[in-house]
Amino acid sequence: MEAGDARFLVTSPQHVGPSSVLEFELVMDCLFAAPRHESSPPLRLEYSTDHGMSWELVLQGCHPPRTCSHYHSASVYHAEEFTRWRRVTIVLPLATWYATTVLICSSTLPYLTLPYLRGGQALTPAQR
Repeated sequence: MEAGDARFLVTSPQHVGPSSVLEFELVMDCLFAAPRHESSPPLRLEYSTDHGMSWELVLQGCHPPRTCSHYHSASVYHAEEFTRWRRVTIVLPLATWYATTVLICSSTLPYLTLPYLRGGQALTPAQR
């Protein structure tokens, strides 16, 4: 695999509804003595309700001054936030509620060895 090639985990189609939660643990950039996260590309968590024809972030960020029911970051994860194992829990939003929702976690991190996600039983390796 060349540097810059996409690596990803993808689920099989899942029935997602009002009580659906995605939970996983994530670590990034833990293999290097000197942190390299200044230039590391992020890890993106996206979903598709049209069999992978189009993808949207699971969570769009909402920060002041926008009006939201609660403020939160987008489902884009950066190495500087995940230098040690950290749990991520997401109540899947209304836009993801569909009988055949597919989730994908992707990055072009040159050193990412998937799965570096723990938990999240629905996620399985699609490409290594």
